[in-house]
Amino acid sequence: MTLDSNEHVDKVTVFPRGLQELQHFSGLLKNFFEGYFILWRSLGPLIANRWEQKELLHYLRHKGLVLFLREEISKPEAVNQSVIQNAISAFRDMGILKEEKEGLGRRKKTFLQVRQTDPELGKKLEFFLKTPAAEKISKPE
Repeated sequence: MTLDSNEHVDKVTVFPRGLQELQHFSGLLKNFFEGYFILWRSLGPLIANRWEQKELLHYLRHKGLVLFLREEISKPEAVNQSVIQNAISAFRDMGILKEEKEGLGRRKKTFLQVRQTDPELGKKLEFFLKTPAAEKISKPE
């Protein structure tokens, strides 16, 4: 397996010998991709409001459970709070979510709001998930 990355091209070449090894580890990564997918699928309803981070986590875990029951995601671990928090951090770092902090000390709260959506991100997540329901999805709800 070779990995090439520069500012213009991201490419992974997997040779037949490495494909079997890679498939062994794919299940470990799928729950992370599905956690990010939960957040991506939820961006539509989140656009209108600013959310307190704890409320957003609760909402996304509920949304993840619904997606799991609809078989749009296959790993129940994707609904884990840590996985979803990592997805929120990644989306914030990509500029999709905007974070604002208010208050002092124990009363300090973090608010998140959708700044922009990225249809290409959804396509990349769908590629990694390859679930029948995910393949039909082209934009966030």
